[in-house]
Amino acid sequence: MFWYKYSIFRLFKLASIIFLFGALSVFDVTAQQSNTVFREMYQSEVLNCRLEGDLSSLIEDSHNSDELKAVFSYEKNNTWISREVNLQLRGRFRRLTCDFPPLFLKFRKKELRKDGLAEHNDIKLVTHCLNDPLISRQNILREYLAYRIFNILTPHSYQVQLARIVYLDESGLLSKQRRFALLIEDSDELAERLLSEECDDCLNPDIASMDWHDLALLSLFQYMIGNTDWSVLMNRNVKLFKEKQTGNFFSIPYDFDFSGWVNAPYAIPNSELGLSKLTDRCYIGISLNEELRNEALSKFIEKKDEIYSLVRSFKKLDGKSRKELLEYLDDFYEHLDGIDMKFANRALKW
Repeated sequence: MFWYKYSIFRLFKLASIIFLFGALSVFDVTAQQSNTVFREMYQSEVLNCRLEGDLSSLIEDSHNSDELKAVFSYEKNNTWISREVNLQLRGRFRRLTCDFPPLFLKFRKKELRKDGLAEHNDIKLVTHCLNDPLISRQNILREYLAYRIFNILTPHSYQVQLARIVYLDESGLLSKQRRFALLIEDSDELAERLLSEECDDCLNPDIASMDWHDLALLSLFQYMIGNTDWSVLMNRNVKLFKEKQTGNFFSIPYDFDFSGWVNAPYAIPNSELGLSKLTDRCYIGISLNEELRNEALSKFIEKKDEIYSLVRSFKKLDGKSRKELLEYLDDFYEHLDGIDMKFANRALKW
């Protein structure tokens, strides 16, 4: 009897030690994820921001590759935090087409270190392309939902923060503007979060080293939002990362404004694929066998209610736009089983 009680006591003690070490391990993993300026800004509500600088000089010269000093401020817990940044134009097509081009926000690493933040300092700012307040609002909010849907489907996705930014041109040539925008997580920060390494200039990656399950999900998602403006082989609007543990590559998409989901007025359908409307869908992803196809389809079915709920509850979009997006989802899900996920004879570049 004594031996039985002693054995139970030892087992209980051992279990307690195991639990303690397990808890410490979880804590250590969390502790290794350094705080960043993006995480400091990240919140469920819209982030109020200000961008102050000589914006007119940056916008007037679409070929300008120089960095411009500015001040970016954001509201956190009812307190405004201001940080010096360097602005740089990004996007070849958009800097030539847009009234207000997309930007890079490059925070000062020295300042970040001083405030106890990691050096992940490159944040993409997806701005309103057109000056029309109503159209630009709808486009930004629709694109935000595309990012959020991919967040629902997989952790292999960029985190985004919806922001409301007041643009202040210190030269006085541009009038004060208040617009919605998106802040996109630094790629190095994403790599750290997913225990991977960013792969720069990885053109034409070896297909054998790709995570096929990841590619299947990515391909079907791009079809769902009606996007053909992407290519893994050409590194077009996708970023490649390499998992440290497995050595496999996975790809994460960005820039969805040429999709039927956003349906931006400046975007044009891909005539090479026989598309006459931007909202037409064409599968241009990787050719899937039955196992990969069924696995990808099951993920979209599993997350269907959550995706619909996200769109229905997003009241920042007007009722007409939400109705259009829900109908676009209806069309996708109603024809899910009939999607042709083979290369067929299309000139595709996944």
